[in-house]
Amino acid sequence: MSTPFNTYFTLLFTFALLLLPSCSSLPIPSSLSKLADLYLPLNDKINLVSRTPPPTRASILRDHILPSTALLPLIPAAAERMIDVGTGGGFPGLPLALCASDKEVVLLDSRGKKLEALKSSLFDELGVSNVETVHSRSEDYVGAFDVVLGRGVASLPKFASWVEHLMKPDAVMIYIRGGDWGEDTRVEPDEVREIKELMEVVGWGGEEGQVANPKRALVFGKGKVRRMKAEFERGE
Repeated sequence: MSTPFNTYFTLLFTFALLLLPSCSSLPIPSSLSKLADLYLPLNDKINLVSRTPPPTRASILRDHILPSTALLPLIPAAAERMIDVGTGGGFPGLPLALCASDKEVVLLDSRGKKLEALKSSLFDELGVSNVETVHSRSEDYVGAFDVVLGRGVASLPKFASWVEHLMKPDAVMIYIRGGDWGEDTRVEPDEVREIKELMEVVGWGGEEGQVANPKRALVFGKGKVRRMKAEFERGE
């Protein structure tokens, strides 16, 4: 049985991250470059990401697409199903799906208009077959996932209350957040990684891949997600 190309790509990404701290010339994969090409005109039609200031192809790559791929080393190798809750314009789930075609990715959002725009305008052009869009509130959705993703959707305890039921027993929640996570919860993350640090280490595409992103990726196991959910339910 052959190994999918994107599996090799994920392994290369992790190898560069861990072993090549001076790496500065890894090429941006063509699938991500194509996503940037398609995304900009689509965003002119429907407000997928903020239009203030007006985005450019370079800013779509720098601020949204490439930081999404920084999460790749945090995803367990054995993970098969991921869900991006409150995906909005498709980040971080869609770039991750392009880079890991051996994994199933659900993009979930309560706003159907954005999901429909992504599906109708991007999926066929990008050739993605491992992505499903779901128009629903996470609280009303039923599923079992190895990885739950979120990006600044809500406070950590509130987000935990939305997604805990979607996690398999050994699942992880990976949440992108700016500022001090300690303002949200007393629960310590299992891992904290700077998005900027991850992208600087890998050095995607020279200047085009320079990401001055101040946010962090926080990783929690299900037990800690359950504790944060309890915090939210107690009103702490």
